[in-house]
Amino acid sequence: ANSTAGDLFIIQGEFGSTFRLVDFALKNNLVPIYATTKRIARESCNGEKVQREYIFEHVCFKRYEYY
Repeated sequence: ANSTAGDLFIIQGEFGSTFRLVDFALKNNLVPIYATTKRIARESCNGEKVQREYIFEHVCFKRYEYY
């Protein structure tokens, strides 16, 4: 009710809900987008122990589109 055509609509989450919201946004002239990230893995060993760390970096936003 508070949106106008062309407003950005960030949508991510559970697949079924995401699908319905993207469909709604596209049918109502909103711009549905989602964030993409880059995962960087670092691993270190200390004797028998292996420690792994993941760093997620924001890359960009992408538009959902119909095909």
